[in-house]
Amino acid sequence: MRIVPALTHYLEMKTKPENLPDCFPEGFVVSRLPNPDPDKYLEIYRNIGEKWKWYNRLLVSREEIQKIIQHPDTRIYILHHNGRIIGFAELDMSVAGSVEIVYFGLSEAYIGKGLGKIFFGLVLQEAWNTHPERVWLHTCELDHPAALDFYRKAGFREYHSEYVNQTIK
Repeated sequence: MRIVPALTHYLEMKTKPENLPDCFPEGFVVSRLPNPDPDKYLEIYRNIGEKWKWYNRLLVSREEIQKIIQHPDTRIYILHHNGRIIGFAELDMSVAGSVEIVYFGLSEAYIGKGLGKIFFGLVLQEAWNTHPERVWLHTCELDHPAALDFYRKAGFREYHSEYVNQTIK
């Protein structure tokens, strides 16, 4: 592992968007993963995020992971296709009035098929169901090249950017 600076963009949404997508083609299902097992969580995290250099959760202890993911203010959603996990989203609702989309991703083979837009719409719906003042996220230049535009098209507005040290292989 090594540390590299990566331009990180912080984006927020202060009003719930209209007409959120809510319907998948047959064979696709979203489910909430309540009280997840840390090993299962890390397996999903690696499978979805490794291509995009998601390593932060791999650098902390299993106990710390358990504390984070089993906290009542953490919600984890999984997208399945015919029983196979192909998408992952994690929300942090621990700050009053704010929901952070900590992680959002799809397996690489499913990117570019319109599924991300539907899945993200469902994740946004879950975030806005808690009636926050804002929903926010961050992405960096190590993420999928289309990620920043994807979030902007979803209605997010950038409010800050800076170089942040990221741990990568």
